[in-house]
Formats: sequence, structure tokens, C-alpha cells
Amino acid sequence: MEKLQPSSPEAETCCGWIEDRISVLPDDLIVEILSLIPTKDAVTTMVLSKRWRSIWTIVPKIVCMERHHDGCKSISRFIDKTLELHKAPILETLCIQLGPQSPADTEIGKWVENAVGRGLKELEVELQWTSEPTNFPKSLYNCKTLVILKLSDKILVDVPSSVCLPSLKVLSLVSVTYKDDDSLVRLLSSCHVLKYMYVKRHENDNVAKFVVDVPSLQFFTYENTPLTDEGVGEHVGSLFINSPALTDFNMRDVSGDTFLVDNMPHLDVMLLQVYSYLDNKFLRSISAVASLTFFLIKETVANNISTITFSRLIDLKLYIFEWFDWLKPVMLFLSNCPNLKVLRISFFASQGPSLMWNHPNQPSSVPECFLSHLKIFECVEYKDIEEEKELVTYIIVNSKCLERATISVATTLSLEEQVKVKTELESMFRVLTPHFLFE
Repeated sequence: MEKLQPSSPEAETCCGWIEDRISVLPDDLIVEILSLIPTKDAVTTMVLSKRWRSIWTIVPKIVCMERHHDGCKSISRFIDKTLELHKAPILETLCIQLGPQSPADTEIGKWVENAVGRGLKELEVELQWTSEPTNFPKSLYNCKTLVILKLSDKILVDVPSSVCLPSLKVLSLVSVTYKDDDSLVRLLSSCHVLKYMYVKRHENDNVAKFVVDVPSLQFFTYENTPLTDEGVGEHVGSLFINSPALTDFNMRDVSGDTFLVDNMPHLDVMLLQVYSYLDNKFLRSISAVASLTFFLIKETVANNISTITFSRLIDLKLYIFEWFDWLKPVMLFLSNCPNLKVLRISFFASQGPSLMWNHPNQPSSVPECFLSHLKIFECVEYKDIEEEKELVTYIIVNSKCLERATISVATTLSLEEQVKVKTELESMFRVLTPHFLFE
């Protein structure tokens, strides 16, 4: 009988035979394929043939994620047995997720210590159980091969006095608990090549002063957003950052903590959403930013904000979530962005007391960026409130280099109201710019 090519439809039906083209591949290529799937699925390949019986044991990666249909103890037994049978000389990656029903006596520390002793490069552990946070062996904090460390939920970061992580480049700490402030300081002081850091705090993480003193850090995301309203907006702690190499900084903090940030001369991109007063020192420390997303609320507006110049800022996104006297601070801020090319303003605040400009209160001079640099203006969630109309009109009328203006009418308005607003906008601004767009 002529041998059929596996690509032909007949090959799938001829005597139930299908040519196995994967098994003829070399072991290193099959190992590469198996490393792309969860370990539990890789283990099941051992039933295919003798050729497959032990290949999974040399995959340098163990990924075990607890599923809802798994027994709470079965995954623990599976990980124990997997580590016992695993033969790869180097275990590059260990990724474990344990759900709420996992027993507290799970030997997670033993698994981590096993991996650390085998040249571990990436460790990711997420513990969602309801028991108290667990700590890891001291050997983890002296793992010279570790490049990526991601810890989530019920984990106690208890760093010994002797710590050395010379290869760590990526660090993620999500809703973990720290033994004390010093444990965090010791951990970060040992990371001399750290470039990427993500922190998500919770209200009971046991740290009062969160210190990030990492000269090598380039990308930092910091979130301190309590799940409840209790304590939000009250000064309960502080954040200190000394990372002069930072280029990307995302900061979401509605806890009311105070901030102390040293100068960031290389800052390119920043997202700033905080519920605290931003003094001149803080604003000056981020004034080198090139692209800024700023959530504007009354707590963040400094009366003397106009004294800080953002000379490198070319792209600005302003989100207005609260109704307060925002017209003046917005114009003061724009007056100190002389090279701004792109401006996006999103209105999410409901209507409040009238804040309209009158002639004595209008800016005494047009911001420099309007006269020489601003090319793109976008307005999102426009509701046709007088304050919004005044600001939008002022920007479009005074922007001499404007190439495109886009206004998106608020989706919260009824269809009838949206049509009415669009009609009014079109008649108002058609003459002002031929590139005016509606969405």
C-alpha cells in the first residue's frame, strides 16, 4: 500500500493510521514544545509511547496552576512527585498557583528550595489560600541565578540580613505582606541590576515607609489602591523613591500617603493618579517627563503649580474626575509646557457649580505651546457643560499650529442629546479648523 502524506485528508482515515511526525524530532526540540504547555499536560504525553515516557522529565520548566476541579491536595502531591521524577540538570522556571482551598501545610518552601538549588532563573508563586502568609527559605534571597521573581498574595517577605540577588532584573510584588520596613529595604538593596519592578500594595502589608532606592531601575509601576473606602485619602504612610535611571513610571495611589521622590532626569513616560497634595519638590522631580497621563483632582492641585516648567513634555493626557475649580490650574499647567504637541482632555466629573471664565479671570496671555507647537487636541466624554465649552473653545481658537481636533461626545448622554451636542459643535467650530472631527 502506498504511504500517504500526513497532510492529505486520506491519511486521517486510512485504517485509522496517522503518521507521527513529532516523535521523529530530536529530544531538544520536543522539550522546547513541551515547555510551552502546563506541566500536567506535558506529563500526560508519557502514555503516547516509550519514546515519550521520560521526555517531560527533562523539560527545564515546571508550571502548575490549581484548577477548580482539582482536589486541594492533589496538586500538592502532583508537584511533590514531579520534582521527585524531574531529571533536568537545571530547572530554569518554577511557576505555582495555589487556590483558596489549598491546605496551609503545603510544603511550598521545600519546592522553592529544591528549585533554587538547581540554577533557578524564574520563580512565580501565587498563594490564594485563606491561611496566614507563608515565608520562603533564606536560600531564595541568595539565589545568584535568579533573574525574574514574582510573588503574589499570601506570601511573607521576610528577608534575612545576608541577601544577594546579583542577577535579578524583574521583580513583581502583588498584595504580599512584609515582615517589616527593613525587609523591603534589604531586598531592594541587593538588586544591583534590577530594571523592571511592579508593586501592588494592600492596606495591611505591614510597611509604613515604602522605600525604593534602586539606581538601576528603569520601569516602575506602583499601585496603592485599597479595596475599601476606609482610610482612603488619609495620610497613613509614605513613599520614597530614589531611582534616577527611571524612564517609565506608573503611579496609582489613592491612600493619601505622602511622597518623596528624587530627581528623574531620564523620565520619558509617566502615569500619575494620586489623592495627595503634590508640592513643588515632587513636581520638579518629574518635570523631565516627555509623556504624562495626569488624573486631576483637587487634592493634587498646587496653588503655585505655575512655577514648575515641563520643558520636555510633548504629550499630555488630563483626566478630570472631580468637579472643582479646575479651569485655572489647567491653564497654569499648560502655560508651563512650552513644547506640548499633543493634548488629550477627558471629562468624567458630573456638573457642579459654575466655574466659567469671565473676562477679568481669563489667562492674561496665551500659553506658548498653543502659539507654536500644539498640533493635536482631543476631548473625550464632552457633555456640553459651559466650563467644558469654554476651555475647548479657548484651545481651538488660540492654537495656531493645530492640525487635528477630535471631540468625543459623552456616552452617558441620550442619543437625542448626543445628536444635539454634535450639531452645535459642528456649527460652532466648522469655521475654526477644517480638520475638526466628531466621534
